[in-house]
Amino acid sequence: MANVILNPVFTGEGRIFINPQGYGGGTKFNYHSSMKIDGLDKSLGDLEPVYVPDPKKYDAFIEIASIQGSDSRVTSSLSGKLPIDTESPLEILARKKCKFNMQVHYGRCSKPDDFTTYESAIILKDVTLTSYNLSTLVAANPGERAMIDETASITLREFYRIFNQSFISPVPNISGRVLRLTHADIEGCSDECSSYSDGNLIWIALVDSTTNDFAVTIDGGLTWSQFANGATGHTATHYDAVLVASGSYLFWTVTDNSDSTKFYAADLESVKAGFAPTAFELSSTATFRPKGYTVTDNYVYIVGTDAAGTGGGEVWQIDKNTLAINLVHSSSAGITAVHALDDDTIIIGNSDGELYLSEIVGFFNFVGNLGSADSAISHIHMHDEKHWIGTSGTRVFATLNAANSWVRVYDIPFGDADDAYISWFDNLVGYMIFDNFILKTIDSGTTWKKIYTGFTATQSNCIMVNPFNPNIFMAVYATSGTATEVVKGFI
Repeated sequence: MANVILNPVFTGEGRIFINPQGYGGGTKFNYHSSMKIDGLDKSLGDLEPVYVPDPKKYDAFIEIASIQGSDSRVTSSLSGKLPIDTESPLEILARKKCKFNMQVHYGRCSKPDDFTTYESAIILKDVTLTSYNLSTLVAANPGERAMIDETASITLREFYRIFNQSFISPVPNISGRVLRLTHADIEGCSDECSSYSDGNLIWIALVDSTTNDFAVTIDGGLTWSQFANGATGHTATHYDAVLVASGSYLFWTVTDNSDSTKFYAADLESVKAGFAPTAFELSSTATFRPKGYTVTDNYVYIVGTDAAGTGGGEVWQIDKNTLAINLVHSSSAGITAVHALDDDTIIIGNSDGELYLSEIVGFFNFVGNLGSADSAISHIHMHDEKHWIGTSGTRVFATLNAANSWVRVYDIPFGDADDAYISWFDNLVGYMIFDNFILKTIDSGTTWKKIYTGFTATQSNCIMVNPFNPNIFMAVYATSGTATEVVKGFI
């Protein structure tokens, strides 16, 4: 292991932000300069040994394995000063008994109360107060005079750290234009193989070339291996495409310039190993241009438009286990965005700015327009059943009540987000790419910070965050020709 010179963080450099209404999506994290949080405590699970009788000795046993118990919830405590003329934030949280989210931001050269400027942050999710206490309320003598402290014990589901990333833009050894890119690695350790994977090494690219290629990296994007993906037909590939690794398969689409589209699947492990796979053609359609996809436990849903969004739209469902594919919905307007919470709960956005929700596969009900949008919805995402966020043009909208009302949370001051791509790590952290910019949010899209402007190309193709690490992502830009620019954000 290389020698590392640490730059330690100090407690005095931290400040607390709390969102009492959840995790954002139209609500803000409030700054609390006088509040303190103690250390975080989390059990990773005790090891339970597994024994068998010793074959060589009576009344003796041999440990052949061990099973680690489940993680515990994280515990800590919050404290502050009781104000004389109003309720304190801790009082309000204790009275409501509702879950909330917290963030502790650390900085040295920025304003402590500026939510978007930090050097690092600790994200604390699904926080609950389990007790609330006040210190001595009245002094009996001059020596007992003191401010009244309030203390609350808390428990939370999980925490992780966010950093300001560094960026590399390696020139990939790829022939052709990268259309889409997907993460294909796993995270974990294996006692049997004496190995550990951080989940950051294996990524797969779909390449627009005369042979319809894949390009695979096993070193986090530094080098790539390119080979034919086995797809047939289409020599003049359109730039709209879908590529997603899920379950045992890699799914992708190939579309020509007349909007004829074919759906494919291939064995994922073969592709990751760098072998030209057997491509299974699942279906084809004469007029379909893919605009987005979403993945659930059992299905991949792919949506698109007819004739560049000027005609109708379709929703295709692929069974990840059987590879059966079905057209489950069609509409008169082009479908330009999709997201699913589970196998049945799916929302789609169309070229007219309208949203439709399905809670039974194939039955979509109109739930309203995306805010004041009347143009194509480029992105829609459900953080949960009630909290949604979407983009149209240069506008970002959020709803806290399943589209009964919308808040215009952000106006992009540069470029045009009609071709924006957003990748979410969870219901807080996400990345947006469009034109030649990358933006980052850590509050469900309520605020965005421009983090990268170094692209020379102007056509954004895709962005994907590592599902195991919110600080690592890959982004792809391309020109109208074959040049491709890949940027990796990392810590």
